[in-house]
Amino acid sequence: MKRDIDLLRKILLTVERHEDDDLIKNIQIDGCSYDKIAYHVYLLKEAGLIDAVISYGMGSIKVTNYSISKLTWKGHEFLDAARNDTIWAKAKEKISTMGGDIPFELVLPLLIEIAKKQMGL
Repeated sequence: MKRDIDLLRKILLTVERHEDDDLIKNIQIDGCSYDKIAYHVYLLKEAGLIDAVISYGMGSIKVTNYSISKLTWKGHEFLDAARNDTIWAKAKEKISTMGGDIPFELVLPLLIEIAKKQMGL
């Protein structure tokens, strides 16, 4: 399955909005299957943006269940840079001019660069 940075952002925004002390399970996002969301939760955990518990099917690498407890510091930093829709759109436009895919580690610096330009820094 291909990584979808828009979906990663939507999941992070959903986690941030969650104000309860309960674990976050079964996130629903229009147009996305449970499997696609679960896979992207796994990617966010692997990238260190969220704390989560992931369960897999017996003898499988397919995510069968997940529970997200919170955003990490790195997750908050990413969201602070990615929250603004205008900055996000400009970053996506820049990424598309580079073939549509860049390493995730370059997305945050790109967002920060765009924000600095908008602030006149």
